[in-house]
This record gives sequence, C-alpha cells and structure tokens, in this order.
Amino acid sequence: MVYTNEILTLAVEIGDSMLRNGAEIYRVEDTIVHILKSYEVKEFDVYVISNGIFASANENQEDACSIVRHVPLGSVNLGKISALNQLARDICEHKISLIDSWEKLERCQNLPNYPNSLLVFFCGLGSAGFCYLFGGSALDSLFTFGIGILEQLLLFALKKYNFSKIITNIFASLFVTLLAMLCMLTNLNLSYQPEYHVYNTCIGVGEWLCFILFPDF
Repeated sequence: MVYTNEILTLAVEIGDSMLRNGAEIYRVEDTIVHILKSYEVKEFDVYVISNGIFASANENQEDACSIVRHVPLGSVNLGKISALNQLARDICEHKISLIDSWEKLERCQNLPNYPNSLLVFFCGLGSAGFCYLFGGSALDSLFTFGIGILEQLLLFALKKYNFSKIITNIFASLFVTLLAMLCMLTNLNLSYQPEYHVYNTCIGVGEWLCFILFPDF
C-alpha cells in the first residue's frame, strides 16, 4: 500500500495545476476526491476555493497528513486542463502508476501556453461574434471587436498584480461597461434594431467573457 501522503500530494498537485489553468472549482474538487477514492483513502476532507486548496486525509491514523496550497490567478489554458483531466482518469482507472503519474503531470504542466497576440485577437473576435449573435449590427460588432481587444489587454495588466478572480471580474466588467457607454456617446447608429444597441450588447459580451475566462466566479 502506497503512503497516503504521496497520494494526497499527487491529487492536490493535479488540482493545483487545473485551478491554475482556469478549471472550475467544483471540477478541481471532484478530481481530487476521485483520485483519493480510487486509492481507497477512507477519511479525507477537500475544500477548494478560487485561489486555494485545503486537503487532509486519515486524520485519526498514524499516516495522517494535510496540505494547504495557495494558487495564484492564472490564464485559461483548455489544452492543459484537457491533458490533466485525462491524467486524472488514467489514475482513477489504475492505468498508470504513481511514479509515471508524476512524470506525465510534469509533461502536462510544461505544455506551451497560447501566445498573447493570439489571445488578444480571439478575445476581440469572440466578442464580435457574441455581439452579432445577440442581435448587433456589423458596426456593433466592429466596436465590440475593439472592446474585446482592450479587455484582454486589461486582463494581462491585472494579472501582474495577482488580483483575485472576483476583483478581476469586477474590474473587467466595469471596464467593458464604460467602453460600451462611451460608444453610445458617439451618437452613431450602432444598431439597425433599436432593441439591440451596443450598450446591451457589450455588457452581455462582457458577462459572457467573464464566465468563459473566469468560470469560478
């Protein structure tokens, strides 16, 4: 029987990597719990928040252990999350040993991040796309494309200060809303349909982006 501490450390390390790359809180917690259950750890507690993991196992036994991990805000990388999910499934199905799991975990952590220029472009493109889906005109989408680009640049700037995800969401939402209101002050005909103007469109896009970029909020 492998040591409980080794199992708990591996599970928390996988959860840390998932949370650091933008995975949902409930998914991170569920992954850690499934790994512990797969190795028949009977007594354990796992609590995950947006920037931290608290876990303990076998509290009333000789091999009792606990881990507290601070997880700073990171960018979303769905490629890493997918690889980590597959690793967790392999561990739970005992298709891979603990030693090999550590090696595969390191490979998952070292997967390349998306270039910043690509993130900026597709944030703008995604914003414009949502704008059009919400009933905006071509001119609406053009304005929203620029707002999306500026929002992603703001997210890069906020990342340097290690703000919590909630604070980042608030700043990003306020920023998008203010830009949308400024667009309305231009007095341009920003929509062919009066009920869908850029103000509502950009706010909706900002909310969607926050859910996509920061699903834990």
